[in-house]
Amino acid sequence: MVQVNWTLEAQQDVSLIFQYWVQFSYQYAQDLMEQFFSSTDLLETTPQIGSIETLFEDYEHEYRYLVINKRYKIVYLYQNNICDILLVWDCYRNPQLLKSRLKNG
Repeated sequence: MVQVNWTLEAQQDVSLIFQYWVQFSYQYAQDLMEQFFSSTDLLETTPQIGSIETLFEDYEHEYRYLVINKRYKIVYLYQNNICDILLVWDCYRNPQLLKSRLKNG
């Protein structure tokens, strides 16, 4: 089984997303959090389930992502039987800003 680690940056992303949505609907915010964590639980058994992130194709490592609720990307790196959840990205934002978050991977 693969070890799944959430980086501090990814945890902060999830916290900010929760804080935003809870203003409008506590239930929606809770459901979204459940989707984030249940989807990453899948990585324990199927770490390559995510699509390859083409924005980072020129980087040294192969980054993958999962799409949650048609709006968010969970970007992760799978190496040596470990999945590091690097960040959670709102897909409505400029993709070039996403690239700047991982700086030369």
